[in-house]
Amino acid sequence: MPGVSWPVEAEPPNVTCTGPMTLSLGTVSEQGSELANWLTTAPTVLINLGGGFEYSVMQATAMAQAIARVLKETDVQILWKVRMDCVYGDDLMSPLVPFTDNGRVRVVRWLAADPPSLLESGHVIASVHHGGSGCYHEAISAGVPQVVLPLWLDLYGLAQLTESIGVGVWRCRKTSPQWTAECLQEAILRVVSSNGSQSFREKSRDLGLRAQESPGRYVAAPVIVVLAGSGAFKPKVAI
Repeated sequence: MPGVSWPVEAEPPNVTCTGPMTLSLGTVSEQGSELANWLTTAPTVLINLGGGFEYSVMQATAMAQAIARVLKETDVQILWKVRMDCVYGDDLMSPLVPFTDNGRVRVVRWLAADPPSLLESGHVIASVHHGGSGCYHEAISAGVPQVVLPLWLDLYGLAQLTESIGVGVWRCRKTSPQWTAECLQEAILRVVSSNGSQSFREKSRDLGLRAQESPGRYVAAPVIVVLAGSGAFKPKVAI
């Protein structure tokens, strides 16, 4: 979709630009009513660095410290998806104890609802992710500002794109793919605080509305039907 990827000088005639293609499995309420009720209690930050990512002790410690600092300075709540088998020691999570006790942070191994439905709920005000194409386009489609922490080579492009089009920030540049509590805190606060987040919210909302007008899967489907019916792609059968 124009405006959410790097501009090109010419589009080949055999290429169809569809925009983001996302698919939620239902509303959050349909997938997890208890989680849906919790989301309504405060603006929510979703931290989800992908199903295959394993936190090191250093990374998890810094993230926990940053979350605690953000919760102290704002009225948001945070949903943090982290593989707990990769986290060692109770001391690591100790900064979050006051906030787990009062319900302002949830640390979960697996999300009770799929990420697109969480973003589409209207209660998530920032998506913190690793720069994967799925996470990036799901946030674009839902109109949610982003904080990108690129973890490996091909993710840096979308981290830079997020900043270039004005829908979020790439933070911890000097230490990527590692991070510190200080740079994480700064990045999240920049996107969620009332002082600096207005432009991110407006740009994300505008692009989200454009994406929702013509969802990518609906744009792609009729093109696939035409191609399939044209006979242009005939299977090769061995005789």
